[in-house]
Amino acid sequence: MTPLTLEHAPAQAGATDEVVPAQTAATPESVPPLAGDWTIYRAAELHVSLKAMVAEGTERFDLSGVGEFDSSGVQLLLAPRRRLADGGRRAAFVEAPDTVRDVLRAYALESILDAPAQEPGE
Repeated sequence: MTPLTLEHAPAQAGATDEVVPAQTAATPESVPPLAGDWTIYRAAELHVSLKAMVAEGTERFDLSGVGEFDSSGVQLLLAPRRRLADGGRRAAFVEAPDTVRDVLRAYALESILDAPAQEPGE
């Protein structure tokens, strides 16, 4: 499997230099934490990365490294969730920091966090 990496885009005002880390396997135990700010400034970049992760079989997303998070971040979480559901699978968003939880709570979407990944045969 080819590792997933992102090209480093020019930094926007207030953005961090972190990007979603490379992924070498699509198993729950080895998926690294997603990192950086999930805001409008990085939405296009992150969308491409998340789409590729889902295509490689990722169902578990560790959000522990997410910094700033806005309504674009909400949309970024809903996209892989929807794509996986279309294929009969479920996304698991785990280890969400308070910044993510607070924004999702404001949209009455906090329930999408910590959802279990579908077990084989379900």
